[in-house]
Amino acid sequence: MNRPLALALAFLLLSGTPMCASAERVYDENYIKSLETLATEYEVNKDYTSAEAVLKKIVAARALLIGDSITESDYSAVAASLRNLVKIYKFEGKRQESKMVMARVIGIDEKLTDKHPEIAISDIKDLISMYEEDGDLQDREVLYKKIVVLAGNMSDRGNSDHAAALNGLAGMYRAQKRYQEAEDLLKKAIDIMGGATGPDRQSLAVYINNLGAIYFSQGKYKEIVPLLERMLDIDTKAFGEGSPEVMSDLNKLAALYTSQGEYDKAAEGYKKVLDANERRLGPDNVELSKSLNNLASIYSYKKEYASAEELLKRMLEINVKAAGPDSPSCTESLNNLATVYSYQGKYADAESLLARALMIDRKALGADNPDIATDASNLAMVYSYQRRYSEAEPLLYTVLAIDEKVSGEDSISVVNDLRALIAAYEAQGKYSEAELFHKRIITILGRTIGSSHPDFAAALNALASSYRAQKMYEESEELLKKAIEIAERALGADSVLTATYLNNLAAAYSYQGKYADAEPLLERALAIDEKSLGMNHAATLTDLNNLVTVYTLQGKNAEAEEIHNKILGIKAIPPDKN
Repeated sequence: MNRPLALALAFLLLSGTPMCASAERVYDENYIKSLETLATEYEVNKDYTSAEAVLKKIVAARALLIGDSITESDYSAVAASLRNLVKIYKFEGKRQESKMVMARVIGIDEKLTDKHPEIAISDIKDLISMYEEDGDLQDREVLYKKIVVLAGNMSDRGNSDHAAALNGLAGMYRAQKRYQEAEDLLKKAIDIMGGATGPDRQSLAVYINNLGAIYFSQGKYKEIVPLLERMLDIDTKAFGEGSPEVMSDLNKLAALYTSQGEYDKAAEGYKKVLDANERRLGPDNVELSKSLNNLASIYSYKKEYASAEELLKRMLEINVKAAGPDSPSCTESLNNLATVYSYQGKYADAESLLARALMIDRKALGADNPDIATDASNLAMVYSYQRRYSEAEPLLYTVLAIDEKVSGEDSISVVNDLRALIAAYEAQGKYSEAELFHKRIITILGRTIGSSHPDFAAALNALASSYRAQKMYEESEELLKKAIEIAERALGADSVLTATYLNNLAAAYSYQGKYADAEPLLERALAIDEKSLGMNHAATLTDLNNLVTVYTLQGKNAEAEEIHNKILGIKAIPPDKN
């Protein structure tokens, strides 16, 4: 045999399989087909070990059968046999072997890429999926780049494959926080797809959403808006104004407007969705609940409580009519309507609704359901607004017990529950009880996120504030120094959070008359806030006022007067001019 490729295939792919033992056999297609039938039978019977052995013989037979002349069909036949071997390796859980063989299949594919690039792309995608299961980023990047090149040279469906490869590579870059590279690739993918419709429309939607996610990861919220507006325009032309696709786009866009405080635009979007759903479903359909609730939330943000109240009452009426007054499906509208009443100080009305929601859920769902925790938490909040802490406390303990059982004792839900109990105890001056929960939060965060995380520093700061309120200044100092150290390491020496802790440590020094120690901390906090937040930000003004106090108490009247005049000048500047 003279052909090196045939020998390489037989040797490299079947390492450990002796070839000379069967060299005397006369190989032909009939013999190979009989082996293929046998391999299929073994596979059907899940005898993968035997199937593997037969498939190795098939590959060796094909390599010997090729002889001196290798045609396109020879390449294809060997590759097909190897793909079957990969499949068996997968069944056997032989991940490394399956990857090695598929890599060699791709090597064969590359001989045929001029005629059949789509086959190479399919095999590369298969190998990428294997690497994804192993979390292998480096090899996946190389493979995605191969697809980008192959698909970029194709016509027709190649455009879709090209865009898909760009999207896949962008996903890898996003996972590595290489946002700019990911952004550039997704923009190319979106441009390639253009105004896609039909099956390609879903791909375009995915690419637009992925680009939006990259912007979101970087806090570039304004860049997301034109993406969603483009998707809305595409779907409106493709499916019509009242279509589910358009409704989904409007909801996403309205939610984004809400997050940016553009409530009028959000209300407009949610109103369109509500109107379209009313036309499609009728005015009393239970599926209107989400649309009514979304629009009501915007009216609440705008403090248009009467409008929010009207929508939520309608939502409640629809749910009662559909499921009965004691159905758990009514409790969401009861909770949300109670929230609107609370915003208006109508605590008696809110309390009545929340008590009803709690009773319904306890009866229908059992004692440990998370919905009961929601009801109890909201009712406890209404009691706390009225300083009825003795009534709020048992409800807060109910919430804590449910979340400990459902989410786990170290969950973020439990941390938030503990914070609610701390607020109730500290409002009553019960600092000893609150201290136990502060320390439990610190322990939980230390276990879950580590003692170098900014949230851990925030927990230290919270306990330090509690100690300061009890005039335990030395204990407060110790915690705040740790919080500052963590914030500096995690966020930088000039972070706003660092400035907050500097201010709090300065306050602890000031209460002890250590004004000389407080002064440089306040000056540093002021420099940070001026740079990060601007001169007329509330935090900057607080820094300035604190400095005036510290200068005055040290008899530094000239410095105090200079800062005081600066404050007067800042207050005279309209916010939109600074």
